[in-house]
Amino acid sequence: MEDPEAPSLGLIDWARTRGLTVSDRGILFFTQVAVRGSLDGVDLTIQLSGALPRSLALPRTHIEAKIPRLIPGGFSIFPRGSRPGIIDEVGRSQTRYGHIQVDDLIWIDPGDVCVGSRILDDLEIREAIALICKTKGTLEIVSSSVTVGFLSLTEAEVGRMAERVAALARALAEVPWRPLRHLAEVHGLALQDEAQSVVARGTVQGLDLSIRIGRHPDHRGWYTTVTIRLPVPLPDGLRATRREDQRGGIRLGDPVLDRLLLVEGTDQARTADLLRDDDLRGDLLAVVHGHPGSSLAHGTIELTLPGVALDTLAQALDEALALGRSLVSQKQKGRS
Repeated sequence: MEDPEAPSLGLIDWARTRGLTVSDRGILFFTQVAVRGSLDGVDLTIQLSGALPRSLALPRTHIEAKIPRLIPGGFSIFPRGSRPGIIDEVGRSQTRYGHIQVDDLIWIDPGDVCVGSRILDDLEIREAIALICKTKGTLEIVSSSVTVGFLSLTEAEVGRMAERVAALARALAEVPWRPLRHLAEVHGLALQDEAQSVVARGTVQGLDLSIRIGRHPDHRGWYTTVTIRLPVPLPDGLRATRREDQRGGIRLGDPVLDRLLLVEGTDQARTADLLRDDDLRGDLLAVVHGHPGSSLAHGTIELTLPGVALDTLAQALDEALALGRSLVSQKQKGRS
């Protein structure tokens, strides 16, 4: 919380106390001040432009804060009324989340509705959005940045507003990823940011595990994958995928599995022997048939989920780990 009794600092003094770089230029009757740097882990840019002398009018203020971690699901916010028709143009409608505090102030393009709900259910985020809008600022939030603009801030107010914008960017980087962070903590995984994705990696129950949530390179949307690399070799060429038709594959004598899964392999006898166990077959069906696009191939379990599957990820992860344990157990029993 801010201290109401704390003395106000001019923008340049405020920036210097926080280790930010300042450029102050005046050309004829026009002035421009630029502040850049990292504020508590957030890359920040502030630009003021206006007439000289500054006492004649308050300058225009532009603040941009880079969000340290990509917002999943395409969530974005635009000022209400600032871009007429933009929501209709992209084929989406305004989503209201039941928060009077913000619903009437902004256009919300949720992308993934569950992600949007998680973000706007956070009181700190709602309060920051409401404060910016009620200070007559324009606010835009996209997957990687928060941008605000003002026409009526004093230099002392700019520094305080920049602190709020940076805090909002940090919250947007943290709040939507809480379910993945919780899973990472439970299983001892390390979170990493990679190109257009967030990955959790580690070893769980002797299995090499990675969870990736990311955006398709061709902007077709978002995806979630759980990948497990098995520590034991499987029969040569073993591959199990969801069956699309009844042609081909190894028939294992299980009417349900034979109808739902396409099992292939160059060593049919060893493949059939490995998949003889009823529990293993159930685990295989849960992953490969239960999640379209999933597979067991080349000693790797690949479970795929559509979109940003943070709400269903925990159960899917349990299913993938169960399949991994079953495969390792059967191999260690020497049955194939």
